[in-house]
Amino acid sequence: AWVHGKDELPLQKLLEQHGVSVLEDPAQLAQRLGLRVSESAGITVKAVLRGGAAERAGFVAGDEWLGMEITPPAGAKAKAAPYAGWRLNRLEDLLLYAGQATQFQVLVARDKRLLRLSLSLPPQVTTWRLSVQDTSRVNNWLQPTAT
Repeated sequence: AWVHGKDELPLQKLLEQHGVSVLEDPAQLAQRLGLRVSESAGITVKAVLRGGAAERAGFVAGDEWLGMEITPPAGAKAKAAPYAGWRLNRLEDLLLYAGQATQFQVLVARDKRLLRLSLSLPPQVTTWRLSVQDTSRVNNWLQPTAT
């Protein structure tokens, strides 16, 4: 089933049998969006990962992420202007300004042009952090004795 099918491998169980515990941490925002960014002087997109929210929105490497606008949700009273717009200096500012919103317009500079991209914030996911719980079992697993 693991070779020819799509079943999940029991990685956590196997690691724990060999003395390695799996700790789940919330994913950083860049991971959730599928981005690699530099935040030295504003936000510059270094890489866009395949299949992520950033790729679906139309981000490309080299984009300078300038700001965001939160637009009214569907069914809300129509207004001429968005609820709010902000200049971002760090990627984590996105969550601060977005509040409960999960969809917004992103303003980027690309090749001396300003573009608006529609971005949907993916649901919170977790990442794994591995920790050695039993050194002897890990050593036996990684350095088996010669027979």
